[in-house]
Amino acid sequence: MASAMKTEAIVVWDIENNRVPLQLVPRCFEIVQWLLQEIQEQSPNATVLRVYVAGTFDKYPAQLKNALCTHPRVQLLYSIGKIAKGGEADDALKRVMLDFHTTQLVAQKQALLVLLSGDADYNDVVDAARVAGHKVHLYHSYAVAQTLRGNVDHCEAWQDFLARKSGQKVEDLEETGFMVRGASPTSKSSGVH
Repeated sequence: MASAMKTEAIVVWDIENNRVPLQLVPRCFEIVQWLLQEIQEQSPNATVLRVYVAGTFDKYPAQLKNALCTHPRVQLLYSIGKIAKGGEADDALKRVMLDFHTTQLVAQKQALLVLLSGDADYNDVVDAARVAGHKVHLYHSYAVAQTLRGNVDHCEAWQDFLARKSGQKVEDLEETGFMVRGASPTSKSSGVH
């Protein structure tokens, strides 16, 4: 029996759109582990090369940055002290996604992009990956762009993922001020898997 082809994967996390609730900041290292475990369960042949994180880190306690910095697979795209302006985080993550996608395409390798955001700014990169036959998983805020949600292989609300993995109710996460601007606490995840 032929073995399944290995898939290389990266995670790109827009921490401005997919925030960590303050009550889960002490478990940030564990959140990365939950993501890696989830990817392995969803795609058993995938090897996650790196988890790229970008965003404005000044909104969080230093404990979050320290936990992310100590994880061997995490790379912050901005130095700890630097504050990313508006679109800088999105642009940095899109560059990483495009570089990875192009490298995998040239090498004719299977690829998996795992996007933690809901921002429509990523539509073009997701479209290019899908056209090339690469898989895309999305963990999104409730305010996710509909065009992005409908163009992926796996889709789950970030809040639901955190609630499921942490064992805490989604309502508990919302009470911490975790909700993204404009999100509705009555919205539900898409159910697309």
